[in-house]
Amino acid sequence: MTDENIKSGLIPSELQIRAVGCDLSAALAALNARSFLGLSARPWTVEDFNQILGDEKSRAFGAFLSSREMAGYVLLRQVFDEAEILSIGVLESCRGKGIGSTLITSAAQSAVEAGANRLLLEVAEDNTTAIRFYENLGFAEIGKRPKYYLCDRNSRHIAALLLAVPLPLVGSEPRPATATT
Repeated sequence: MTDENIKSGLIPSELQIRAVGCDLSAALAALNARSFLGLSARPWTVEDFNQILGDEKSRAFGAFLSSREMAGYVLLRQVFDEAEILSIGVLESCRGKGIGSTLITSAAQSAVEAGANRLLLEVAEDNTTAIRFYENLGFAEIGKRPKYYLCDRNSRHIAALLLAVPLPLVGSEPRPATATT
């Protein structure tokens, strides 16, 4: 992230990336549901977020446009030298403003600081917008899981593409994440 991106309006100047914990699981679940409206058979629940964030290998970061308004989040888990983005979501009204890339950059930096040298994620093979977004950050396809995502109530399944990027991310300048609120 550069000052030019902030000045151009690409990344809102008031954006703050903060570590978040179980105390914000309800906000994370609501944001997850809104971010994936119509795309997922079952949004993540408060209990899902509590369970994952209760694991010492997991952490989450929220993107806040004001002290209370969360515009996006990223949830990751790290095991040894690999970190995986388990979920990322940005409100539709906030997309295209650099919030998602700022979240990934911040998560990647956190993973590097904890010893990771690779960042992984899964994405539905029909989500071409997300795939392009991840490729622009340096991710490349390393595998595929057939019929991984249940996409609708008609039991239609979509494959998941496995993507990875070496860490640290090239050319990334994360905003420092502040302590859990």
